[in-house]
Amino acid sequence: SLAGPHLLHLVHTREGSEAAANVVFASDAKGRKKIVKALKGHVLKCASEDHGHVVLLCLLGVVDDTVLVDKVLVKELVPGLKELCLNKFGKRVLLRLLAPSKAKYIPENVREILDPGEKVARASNLRLPTLDDSDDDDLDLEEDAGADGTGLSVCKKPLETKCRELLFGSSKLAAELAACCAGA
Repeated sequence: SLAGPHLLHLVHTREGSEAAANVVFASDAKGRKKIVKALKGHVLKCASEDHGHVVLLCLLGVVDDTVLVDKVLVKELVPGLKELCLNKFGKRVLLRLLAPSKAKYIPENVREILDPGEKVARASNLRLPTLDDSDDDDLDLEEDAGADGTGLSVCKKPLETKCRELLFGSSKLAAELAACCAGA
């Protein structure tokens, strides 16, 4: 199974990070937890890499277990905050946590990787349902729609909620980040 330590070998190239992101999206909650645990000890390096940070952004977006993400991923980011703030790619990881709904901090090519619903619909030439398609009374778009409206939701918690929990969780990322900025 790729949902584990073998996934680490993929994250260093553009194609590999995209494949790793697809594995994350395709995995169930248990598989995603394995992936998070497999990154232990490698988080800071991945966050600073051109392609490795994409997998971290993906995990931050889809793993609902914020306690595990806080213990493994965020805890490893805290000691290297100053380096991350100055690194082009590390900055993206921090900005994703600070402003999850701001698309301007994430380049278009990375946003395409992080939005699997749109990618699947485009690849299969599917037309996503619109409100004009709601002629059928049995169709309940509210119930079936995912967080992005595509019906392909891969997580239960909204991204903003997860990011807030990670910023103010046990690793105290928000306080450490404020201290880092004040000391800079």
